[in-house]
Amino acid sequence: MKKFVVLALCAVLFSPLVDGGTNPTPDIHALVATTVAPLTITSGTPPSGRVGVQYGGFHYVLGRIFYGFPITATGGVAPYTWSATGLPPGVAPKFIFYGGSTRCCIAVEVLGGIPTKAGTYTTVLTVTDSATVKHHKSATYTIKILPHG
Repeated sequence: MKKFVVLALCAVLFSPLVDGGTNPTPDIHALVATTVAPLTITSGTPPSGRVGVQYGGFHYVLGRIFYGFPITATGGVAPYTWSATGLPPGVAPKFIFYGGSTRCCIAVEVLGGIPTKAGTYTTVLTVTDSATVKHHKSATYTIKILPHG
């Protein structure tokens, strides 16, 4: 596991005699940085599914119902962007948002949809953080979609 280590630097530089006197004027420069944990996909292995049935199951969070397999990550700099290749037809990364004027906000990122074709799919799920220099983390999964029935 890689760990990111960021150093902090503080320097005092002296400018030439800008005040017209005999003492140099100090210029203080500081670089403030934080340590960022490595970006990690934490959602586990996506489940199998069935043609014609909502993928990822039924979930209940804070009084709200949604379908899909929740995808989660830690580390890096949130918010995250998700992408995937090789997903079963009809399944895609989705962002489900519930909001309101008195109770804000539930946001859930999922693999969701209704699979349309049975088969075994090799899927690469990638998360990208929002750091100035982007970090990416990918994981490969096998997702099996069973025939309708």
